[in-house]
Amino acid sequence: MISKTKRFVSLSGAALVVITTCLLANAVHTKEKDANKAQRSEVLVGIASPERNGKRTISFSKGFPVVITNLSNRPLGVWREWCSWGYFNLSLEVRTSDGRKVQLEKKRDRGWTRNFPDWYTLDPGESVIRNIVLTDKDWKGIEDLKVTGNAKLFIRVVMDVSTTDESKEKGVWSGKIVSPERLYHVESIVCKPK
Repeated sequence: MISKTKRFVSLSGAALVVITTCLLANAVHTKEKDANKAQRSEVLVGIASPERNGKRTISFSKGFPVVITNLSNRPLGVWREWCSWGYFNLSLEVRTSDGRKVQLEKKRDRGWTRNFPDWYTLDPGESVIRNIVLTDKDWKGIEDLKVTGNAKLFIRVVMDVSTTDESKEKGVWSGKIVSPERLYHVESIVCKPK
């Protein structure tokens, strides 16, 4: 028969092993979190389309909101879309249900009658919303989707901002951030297969 003292020591030893294992696991997890924090961008970007009735729905022709959020602890500038500094910053990586990948980006052949650097300043935690209307007039790659009507597409938003003298001077964020890929039910696709 095992005495109560030996059973207590045995249980205490087992408890010590469990506690030590938990502390080590927590230390490793904390190191991973700190490493992720160091690599985490100061900006978050993504399509604002919460799941409803089991799906996320957006419309190419009516537009959909892309949210840009300042995750840093300081004010950050974000180029406005109407000027050349901000016009080309957002693009979409699209994967069709049959696995084809298509890059949608703004067309480069735009004339600028009035152009100067213009930006929003976002306080920590603040967001700005860009409404993206995908037409073949302004976006290249839509015709490569080769889908019509309603479709299921996997989409990621890419925000890619070059570092320039103006971005440094104005405190505008620069870098590249990509949203997680999500499945969207897309209504009103108006593009004809090639």
